[in-house]
Amino acid sequence: AARRAVAATRGQVLVWDGELLPAFFHANCAGHTADARTLGFVADSCPPLAGVADRGCRGTSRPWRATVAAERLDAASAALGLGAWLRSLHSLERDPAGRMLRTRFLGSDRHYDGPAEEARLRLRVPSTVWTRALVREDGALLLEGRGSGHGVGLCQEGAQRRARAGEDWRAILAHYYPGAEIRPLTGDLLN
Repeated sequence: AARRAVAATRGQVLVWDGELLPAFFHANCAGHTADARTLGFVADSCPPLAGVADRGCRGTSRPWRATVAAERLDAASAALGLGAWLRSLHSLERDPAGRMLRTRFLGSDRHYDGPAEEARLRLRVPSTVWTRALVREDGALLLEGRGSGHGVGLCQEGAQRRARAGEDWRAILAHYYPGAEIRPLTGDLLN
């Protein structure tokens, strides 16, 4: 089935405003995909990457739990030039779906405000949809959340659910990249 799907769509691309659209994707959106511009994936507003509701993932997104060791927290503080240890980490801004957009790392010497995606990668946690954070006695951070990945573009679990419900690939792409066109790849798109 996968080979047939590849053969059927060979040479097809997503286009927005006459340009190739970066077709970002992730594992599970936790109920709503993220705005690519807000997360810094694209410089300008891009309606096909502005984020869409995905009700199927809202109710079925498996919660996750992760423990971030104190040593990893302190290594993040040192790598960011904030001091030898991390005093706190919290959200500065969230999107309507609850996904953190910006975070503040407060180290022993100074603080750093940056994209929440950077915190996700530095701490090695599944997503930035955190539902609970607790500092343990040993200095480790216990996190609970939903979703998996950055949340921009197509949600793989949501797309799979839609395909199993009978939606074709065009309808699935239209849902996750609203307004984008599916066109054959031609030379004018490469220049």
